[in-house]
Amino acid sequence: MVLEHQLNIQKSKEVYKALSHSIEIKQCYNNVYNVLTSRYRKQFSSRKWKIAYGYLSSIENIMVRHCFIIDEEGKAIDPTIIATNRLDRAEFPEYISFVVLDEEEYIKELEEAHWYPTLYTSFQEEVGKALEWARVKERVLV
Repeated sequence: MVLEHQLNIQKSKEVYKALSHSIEIKQCYNNVYNVLTSRYRKQFSSRKWKIAYGYLSSIENIMVRHCFIIDEEGKAIDPTIIATNRLDRAEFPEYISFVVLDEEEYIKELEEAHWYPTLYTSFQEEVGKALEWARVKERVLV
């Protein structure tokens, strides 16, 4: 199921500030893993935060594949977007997820993917649902 998420700007900035040494532009998959293995680990082990694979709005109707964190309110925590200074623009980005994983599910998927965090070969059925969502919403997913 495709879910839409609002950005939790405050938490995103907090996480980025705490971990700026390990958050890099265009490294969302590694950034999420770095947050998971940081002082924020308890947020994941308590299941308050989860890992989302989905898309982020880019320009016009184009959305790019992205990995981010979902908080207990269903909002996106995205330290990667903070690193880009993209929030200086007038519009906040849109987030959708096609799969949301708890810590155990995420680690299992990483193990099966030989620890390659993009998980591009996983969740093909879910990606198909995201493509259908995009068709209806007149978005292009890349």
